[in-house]
Amino acid sequence: MGSCFKVPIVESNFDEIKNWLVKKNFKTIITDTDADTDYYDLDYKGRVAIIMGSEKYGVSEDWYKTEYTGVSIPMLGDCDSLNVGVASTIILYEASLKNKGLIKSRD
Repeated sequence: MGSCFKVPIVESNFDEIKNWLVKKNFKTIITDTDADTDYYDLDYKGRVAIIMGSEKYGVSEDWYKTEYTGVSIPMLGDCDSLNVGVASTIILYEASLKNKGLIKSRD
């Protein structure tokens, strides 16, 4: 059976999610193609919520009204965006490597 049947799913609205993240002291990271910070320059330690939107529409405008850090994935050539599956894989892999102490910086 696929993992999608074993991962708990919670359905909620923006305000409840935002309030829960604040109450639980999460650092909010928003993926945005226009963000000035590259994903590999970020510290992913502690409680981190990574908010990602669709390739076409991006993240909901409500998230930009919260306290957040914006990150982007640098693109080469004519490519200007990635679908959320690919983007999340890249960012979560980076966070995993950093949290395991396998990489410190990509400078």
